[in-house]
Amino acid sequence: MSVGDIYNVRNDDDIILEKQQQTKVMKQKWFYMPPVLKELISSFLFPTEVIAIFKLKFGGYIKKTSKTSLDQLAHTLNDLDFCYATLNKVSHSFALVIQQLPQPLKNSVSIFYLVLRGLDSVEDDMIYPQDKKIFLLRNFYGNLLIDNWSTKDVGDTEDYRIFLDNFGKVINVFKLLNKNDQSIISNITLQMGT
Repeated sequence: MSVGDIYNVRNDDDIILEKQQQTKVMKQKWFYMPPVLKELISSFLFPTEVIAIFKLKFGGYIKKTSKTSLDQLAHTLNDLDFCYATLNKVSHSFALVIQQLPQPLKNSVSIFYLVLRGLDSVEDDMIYPQDKKIFLLRNFYGNLLIDNWSTKDVGDTEDYRIFLDNFGKVINVFKLLNKNDQSIISNITLQMGT
């Protein structure tokens, strides 16, 4: 802990008092401020929050979403980079949170999310035949053990179809995770698929 950290430490009572004082000023009738501006000013009353926002935006914590199609990325990126590119394409909000985690947790949570996203993509496809869909859902966890397993023409959007067509890349990274993480991911996938 640095001196700066000690200086910025405040107890909950100080924070509550600041918010109460801020609310009093904002509620005065002679003082109108648009809601967006209120939120912006509120943020600046808490410098640690502003610093965190700038670190997220400019600190390099997050891999940028590529404008290149997922299909092209599947042919040019290694397996792990493809997984993160897919994560950014299919769920930017989860990608933002997951990419701030420390290693090796970050890779495990990313793969966990992508495996369940793959399972959910099968379930969401309303065109895929119901009997094949049920079979695929019930056996999805077992496919995690098959080298380069993938499935074609499944998914309700083009990105999800490409993702499932290249699901072998997710499996390759899954197999690099520690055995405990693999077991947890497989068990949850089994439960959700049945």
